[in-house]
Formats: sequence, C-alpha cells, structure tokens
Amino acid sequence: MIIETKDEFQTFFDLYKNNSVILIPISSNNVRNTLNNRLCLLFVKILNQKDYYILPFTHTEANNLDYKILEYLASTNNKKYVLDKKDFLNIYKMDNLIDVNILFYLNTNVVTEIQQKYSKAEISLLSRSFEIDNVYDSIPILKIKERLIQYSDNIEFIINSNVECEQQEGFDFLNNKTIECLQSIEMNGIYIDEDVLLKHHPQYKTHIKDKYVYTNYNIYTSTGRPSNSFGNLNFSALNKDNGEREFIVSRFDDGGRLFYFDYDAYHLNLVADLIKYSFPKDTSIHEYLGKQYFGKEVLTDEDYEQSKAVSFKILYGGIHDTVAKVIPFFEKTQIYITEMWQAYKNDGCIKTEISKKKIYIHNLDSMNPNKLFNYYLQNYETEKNILMVEKINKILQPHKTCLIMYLYDGFLFDYCLSDGKLLFDEIKTLLEDNGQFKTKQYMGKNFDKMSKID
Repeated sequence: MIIETKDEFQTFFDLYKNNSVILIPISSNNVRNTLNNRLCLLFVKILNQKDYYILPFTHTEANNLDYKILEYLASTNNKKYVLDKKDFLNIYKMDNLIDVNILFYLNTNVVTEIQQKYSKAEISLLSRSFEIDNVYDSIPILKIKERLIQYSDNIEFIINSNVECEQQEGFDFLNNKTIECLQSIEMNGIYIDEDVLLKHHPQYKTHIKDKYVYTNYNIYTSTGRPSNSFGNLNFSALNKDNGEREFIVSRFDDGGRLFYFDYDAYHLNLVADLIKYSFPKDTSIHEYLGKQYFGKEVLTDEDYEQSKAVSFKILYGGIHDTVAKVIPFFEKTQIYITEMWQAYKNDGCIKTEISKKKIYIHNLDSMNPNKLFNYYLQNYETEKNILMVEKINKILQPHKTCLIMYLYDGFLFDYCLSDGKLLFDEIKTLLEDNGQFKTKQYMGKNFDKMSKID
C-alpha cells in the first residue's frame, strides 16, 4: 500500500508502532552518498506479516508526505530492522535500529549478499543515472515496490535465521558503539579543494556537495578492521607521493588547520597491552627493540629504520624460537599466541578483547597461529579506537573542531584555531592514555603538506 494521506498514515502508524518492522530507504540518487542525497521513499514491511507499505517523499507519481512524519516513526519503541544502520542514520536518527548485516556478520564473518530482481524499466533508467540527477524520483513506484517486496522477504529470512545474535556478546558494541562512532565521523564530512580533487579524480564531481565529500566506513570485513572508501576513492590509502592528499583542507579557512595524531609503534604497543608487558616510557619502542636486535647501546638513523622493519617482519611473519629466547617481549608474545591458538582449536572460537565478539573457527580458512593473532590484533585495534572516538566526541562536543578521519593508527582533525591550545593538549592526553601510547603530531593547511609539531 502507498501511504499518501493523513488518514492512511494514521492507520499504518497504529500497526507500525506495535510491531517489529523492516525499513528500506530508497534515496533519490542511486550513486551519491546518503549524506549527499535525499530520501525518495521509505519501504516498510511489518515483520513476519504480509503487510508492505511505501511512504513517498519526493516521487513524481505520488502525493508525497512531509519529512516531519519521520519524527513519528523515530519516536516508537518497536524494533526497527535495517540492512545498514550507519547508512540509515545518515538519513534520519532513530532509536532501536538493528543492523541486519551485523546479525549475519556475527555468525558468518561476511556481509549479506541478497540478490535483487530489477525490472527492465528500473534497469533502463538506472543505466542513465548520470544523465538523470534524482533518477529514483521517476522510476515507476509499483516496479520499485515489486522488487522490494521480494527483497524485504529475503531480509526477513536473514533476520529470523540469525535473530539469536541480538543476544550475543559483541552485538551491542557493533550495533551501537561502532556504527554510531563511525557515523559521527562521516557526518562531519571532509572539506576539499575541489580543483585538486578533480585533478586526481575527475569522475568524483557528482560526489561533491558544497565543497564537502563524505566517506563510508565498512565494518563488515574479515579482519574486523573497517575499510573507508566511497565512489572508488579509498580514503584510507590516499597516495602520499603524488600530491593527491592536498585536496583535504580545513573548513575554517585561515582560522583553521588540519591536525594529524599518528600513533608511534601502535601495534607493538597494543601487543604489550595484551600481554601485560611494559615498555620503558623514556625511549622509543623501536629504539628499545633495536638495541636488542643489533646489540648496540646507540642506534644510527639507519639502525632505527631497520629496527622498525625487523619488528614488522617478526610480528606479522612469525616469531622464531631464536628471537623469543633472547627478546623477552617476543617471548611473552609467543606464549600468548600459543595459548590463543590452543583455545581457538579447543573451543571452536575466540572472543575479542573488548567487545567479546566471537571469531569462529568455521568462518576462517587456512588459519594458523600467527594469522589468527593478526586477526585478533586488528580487532583489538579497531575496538580500542572506537572507544577512543567515543571519548573524542565527548570532549569536542562544545567546540567547532571535528574529527574527520580515522586511519587505524592515526586521527585527522579539522581544527578551529579559536578553540585554543588547551583543546589540543586535551586531545593529545586522551589519545596517549597518560603516556602509554605515544603519538607524533602534524599540522598543515592540507593533508599532504603537514609539518611535525615539536
């Protein structure tokens, strides 16, 4: 049923508020980010019933509803299942949203891939989507409904097959903390130098809105570490050597700067955190380990760089017994890895350090002790960073400065200089966790040309 009048909406709403529902938003533009878009219609299925509704907002074939009715939908306490909660929050904030992808992901370690059957009319218009700005406003509404009825039934099957995951440890952390923290970063947007961006990515013009572009963090990865890309632009892997990163600039013009906090030896520090090993706080970890690698009291610059490479190789390539015997840090790490591997084989899973999300043995192929540890470490890195983003958001709340990108071992801020140095110091203290995790700080007018701060 297409809801077009107040009376129809009231009848629908009485049913809606007393049942769990599946919500499928359709944006007007099928290419752009939801933060650079508008809601064309909202498809609603009453869970485990054959009741389907379309609420139109910008469609050319319907008497469109006012966006204000979304307030009514958000005000209820019923469960609202969506395929991608973070994407939905970019459209409208609602409580009690349950991410269906997370339910599936917790059981399988992969994202759902539900096939949809598009009508010829829909395919024809979508093929011209670069010519037609808001293409979904004119696709026949009944054709959209036909597709979404089958699509919502498939989503319902996924829900009913994985509903027990709502009670699993790890669900709340992923469904609420992780999604809402990453969505808060996406909402801030990235202010750009349009000429520089289009010089490197001329196809990206359609994704620019008022000199902003918007990222998209994908949390449904095999390692647990989110990717961050949109429109074939990988924001986590921007080229450092060709000037590509110059397109990211401050929204505050001369009154702002980009500040980048980069963790030093982050994974080594995280491992130390896991195995309860204390590195000395008065020296660099790479220097500390390098002295043990090379048997020197003083390292050259070349030794220091080589120490970083050696640590990387040992940590990710495997800890040889000869290394474990002479370097206590790696001895404790190897014991930790061995015990984790044994628990993994005995229990069929291990639980991540913070959220207690289960990593199941049947979901990971060609696993070995060191590979499992790397998966575990990336999950720990991610969960720890999510808690950090949550804390950052609290201290930034009364300020103009905003977090615009999270890069695994670093955080990029668009800093309003009028917020003052005290805020900078507060951010630094927070990130470094009272000196346990050291950072290097960089400042610049764009993300490419940044100077280290002493």
